[in-house]
Amino acid sequence: MNYDLKDIFEYFVAEGTFLKGEPYGSGHIHDTFRIETLENDKDDYILQRLNNKIFKNIPELQHNIERVTVHLRNKLSAIPGSDIKRECLTLIPSKEGKTWITDQEGNFWRMYIFISNHHSYNFVDSPDKAFEGGKAIGRFQAMLSDMPGYPLSETIPGFHNIEKRLDMFTGKIRENPAGRVGTVEKEIEQVLQRAEEMKIILQLGKEGKIPLRITHNDTKFNNILLDENDKALCVIDLDTVMSGYVHYDF
Repeated sequence: MNYDLKDIFEYFVAEGTFLKGEPYGSGHIHDTFRIETLENDKDDYILQRLNNKIFKNIPELQHNIERVTVHLRNKLSAIPGSDIKRECLTLIPSKEGKTWITDQEGNFWRMYIFISNHHSYNFVDSPDKAFEGGKAIGRFQAMLSDMPGYPLSETIPGFHNIEKRLDMFTGKIRENPAGRVGTVEKEIEQVLQRAEEMKIILQLGKEGKIPLRITHNDTKFNNILLDENDKALCVIDLDTVMSGYVHYDF
């Protein structure tokens, strides 16, 4: 679908003049575009049409991200030498003062400053990159460990609730809607044999043996940006940041 990206860009309080917008990245949930500005001394931007079929409550989603990014920026500002604009996502407010807009077709949009001079990888192909990815997530969790206020909204209910997932799985086995259960009996048995083991993290949480934290919950490697030297830079894609257990991110 074609969108008038220049018109949507103008809804936001951005510096610089719209030059062009092109699809960007390999994400498959939202429609993402890189907006280039005319001036060399102004930021470029990431403009996203948000998928409100998957994320049912966009205002709650955006409020989560506002709280998280404000807290991260405050933390970074206290660290000498931090490059806040590159080490943390920066939401751009709309001219109405919100961090999202709704276009005439009812689509939801948001905009971030584009993080310059970064590397993004779909696959981990070295121990060094694995280390930097883990370092980035560990730092992210640590910096959010003292974020004040009430819990973040649950943007996808039960996202990592393995008991719920297994209940859905066994329910579909009983229904056998596509008539293929008989062809994957070995694979089904492998899952069921491990079902109780898969519930350990959830059970430890219920018993109070591990605490709920603020977790990212979607730590695929391309949600971690590395800098020019392939060192940890910034954690992105904050849509599923909410309460969870530290194990979910590792």
